[in-house]
Amino acid sequence: KEKNITDLEIANILNNNIEYNLNKYGINIEKESVVLENDILLNKEIFIYIIIVFIFILILFIIYFLEDRKKKRKMNEIFNMIEEVSNGKYTLDFENKSEDELSILRDNLYKITLKLKEEANNSIKDKISIKENLENISHQLKTPLTAISICLDNVLDNPSIKDEKRNEFLIDIKKEINNINFLVKNLLELSKFDANAINFNRKSIPINNILKESLKRVELLRELKNVNIKINGDNFVINGDFNWEIEAISNIIKNAIEYSKENSTIEIKKEKYSSYSSIKIINSGLISKEDIENVFKRFYKGKNSSFDSVGIGLSLAKRIIENDSGKISIDCKNNKTIFNIKYF
Repeated sequence: KEKNITDLEIANILNNNIEYNLNKYGINIEKESVVLENDILLNKEIFIYIIIVFIFILILFIIYFLEDRKKKRKMNEIFNMIEEVSNGKYTLDFENKSEDELSILRDNLYKITLKLKEEANNSIKDKISIKENLENISHQLKTPLTAISICLDNVLDNPSIKDEKRNEFLIDIKKEINNINFLVKNLLELSKFDANAINFNRKSIPINNILKESLKRVELLRELKNVNIKINGDNFVINGDFNWEIEAISNIIKNAIEYSKENSTIEIKKEKYSSYSSIKIINSGLISKEDIENVFKRFYKGKNSSFDSVGIGLSLAKRIIENDSGKISIDCKNNKTIFNIKYF
């Protein structure tokens, strides 16, 4: 039979340490209470959770530290690369297969480096080209200026010189002045091409009109060498700049006359095809293999070129024709030199 314990009895037991048989109430004081066991278990779990959280935070800190260290190393590498590029060193190692933000920055730096390297190389080439051009211009001007100086000295130092001789000197002076004018004019025009400052006014032009005006420019030289110019073929229309084409064609014809023998004939053939039109300027002068490879280079003078040649007319003609949607080539067949100009 169950017997309930009163509150007073419990108080007396606790306050007076009176041993009391609690077994009859279902309480075994020899064993730990359930509350105590749960309390101990909870404390263990909290401790384990704290350890796990601490380890997790420690791992995050280590990962952050390693990543931050990696980024700092990459940033230092990029700063060093930028410094080397600023000092003119372009042989950098940009091999990197990752795709993070710093790698993208490295790739962009690589592109910038390539561009700077290309500009640096072009700058060096331009300086070399300018130096060579100045040397060539100086050489080209030296000859006519020396000739003019000699002629003037002969005229001024000999007041009693015969009129016939004086006229010869004056003709030579005029000739050299014309050579200087031709050189300066063509150099100025070539400099416009170098600076990309040429605007072509392209229109439909009959080829006969271009040939007619070009022949007028070389008429005096043609008469001096007694060279006959024969034109055959049908008239056709090209799309180009009238004035620049006259400049190009007249320079080519002038070259053909200079290389031709006296009392010879220059033939100009006009040909029309389905995809292009062409002009062939054929003269009897021989041209070597070396001349064929270099004839369009600025200031190049062939082995059989005349004394008055400055080696710039064909270079200008090539620049004009190619910038005006054309193409020019040179060949030698049957002891004849052939300039082939194609308009597309």
